[in-house]
Amino acid sequence: MAAPTYATDLTTITLADSGSFFEFSGWSDGVLQSVPETDYFIQGVGCVSCTTSKAGNYSVGFDYGSGITIPTDGAVLMWHIHLTPNSLDTYANGGQRMMIGNSSSAFYHFYVGGSDRSPNPYGGWNNVAVNPDFSSGRDATTGSPTGTWQVFGIGTYLPTTAPSKGAPLALDAMRYGRCEFRVTNGDGTSGYATFAGMAQTNDYNDATNGYNRWGLFQAIAGGYKWKGLMSLGYSGTAVDFRDSDVSFVVDDTPKVTSGFNAIEINVATSRVDWTNVLITALGTQSPGTFTVVDNADVNLDTCQFTDMGAFTFLSNSSCVDSVFTGCGQIDAGGAVLTGCTVQGYEGTSDTAALVWNVATDPDGYLDDMTFVKGAASTHAIEFGTTSPLTMTIDGMVFSGYNASDGQTDSALYFARTSGTINVSVLNGSIPSYKSAGATVNLTSSVSITIEVVDENDDPIENAQTALYVGTTEVVNTDTNASGIVSTSYSGSTPASAVWKVRKSSTGSTKYVPNSGPATIASGTGLSLKVVLREDTIAS
Repeated sequence: MAAPTYATDLTTITLADSGSFFEFSGWSDGVLQSVPETDYFIQGVGCVSCTTSKAGNYSVGFDYGSGITIPTDGAVLMWHIHLTPNSLDTYANGGQRMMIGNSSSAFYHFYVGGSDRSPNPYGGWNNVAVNPDFSSGRDATTGSPTGTWQVFGIGTYLPTTAPSKGAPLALDAMRYGRCEFRVTNGDGTSGYATFAGMAQTNDYNDATNGYNRWGLFQAIAGGYKWKGLMSLGYSGTAVDFRDSDVSFVVDDTPKVTSGFNAIEINVATSRVDWTNVLITALGTQSPGTFTVVDNADVNLDTCQFTDMGAFTFLSNSSCVDSVFTGCGQIDAGGAVLTGCTVQGYEGTSDTAALVWNVATDPDGYLDDMTFVKGAASTHAIEFGTTSPLTMTIDGMVFSGYNASDGQTDSALYFARTSGTINVSVLNGSIPSYKSAGATVNLTSSVSITIEVVDENDDPIENAQTALYVGTTEVVNTDTNASGIVSTSYSGSTPASAVWKVRKSSTGSTKYVPNSGPATIASGTGLSLKVVLREDTIAS
């Protein structure tokens, strides 16, 4: 591949560097200043400002000249500012709002800020996403909007006080689209695609690199802020994206559809490696989903995802030693999720935090996972109708789930309505379960590992190794080339055991047989190293 490419689908409504602007009907207490306003702006070389010299209603609007179509899950993005935020009314009263409609006298109001809503209490430019087709986001109406989106702007309401001078209300670049950030290419020679590369391109604002300031993935103190659709790989062009030790937030976007914020990995030949990447959602309307669309090579290691939406993995995905806190449902899709913690899932009652619905034994895929129930009455894992009839789960911990079977918050849920499902539970207690009709047999066992070495700590191959619990033989076999014997034990634990190890007398080196007591522990089983001493007399 080549050097990484960063692009977007956004279409410009206005860059506010030139053109004709107006005040909306009923929101005309100010005076628009000459265009462009060059004393302060966020994008390009200027913005449009308006005085706000008394208590009242103020606005800045722009007529695009024709209606636009907002893509599914898309939005209008608008840069706006009010330099005296304490003079605004509250967010609930629409202190700051976006206005979108078909004329200056027929439009909807979308509340986007106020004296009590960050970032306005601290001042500064804010990039807001609004989908005018999202009817639930409409807070007020002026006139009779037709549903044609042709005029766009910003309004502020100052209830009692106002700045005595200047023009503190300003509008800058407005764009619309799916709000998609497209990342393609990248390699070891030209450089991999990275979050820093995304932010650098997003934040360009010069003649050489472009007047971007898209508002999609912007650098902030301590990391980045993201919104829209992040497409890693696009339209048949793969991406090689590798990054680590990065933190970013999902912007709070209450005036868009739930699917607005989304990360998608496309093109099967793509590769995405993230290590210690932390993503936190700031809002609840569109907290951000993560979907592996094509079965790319995806590797997530020690990542943390907080309050995000649903996750969908595929069989070439690996997410290990990571933490999902307060996130939506995880569709494992045959991915490796060993060592992950899933906590605080708050889905619909009787659903599960994680779904395993592939014809693959989860042994080796879901090992050592920890599930902590949230407040909702949910399960930890749902085994779908495609999951095997014989499975092993290893080292799992379930916390807070109902200890009784057949409940909406039992730890496991089996979706099959008939047949018999046999599950071996290794290195852990037998969890509670609910079945949709199938017969479920859960049996508990723990792992047994005995390693045999000589006095130099070198492995001894073909050492006959046996373990007994009372008169029951747990194992009796020879060690492999690494000096190891492995098995499992399904009896009750803890259990007192006796081990015996000897090396065949063939060969020049002879060993003194060794034996002793051991305890097979609940949950952890037995891991034992045995040293055989050379029998110098026999040798």
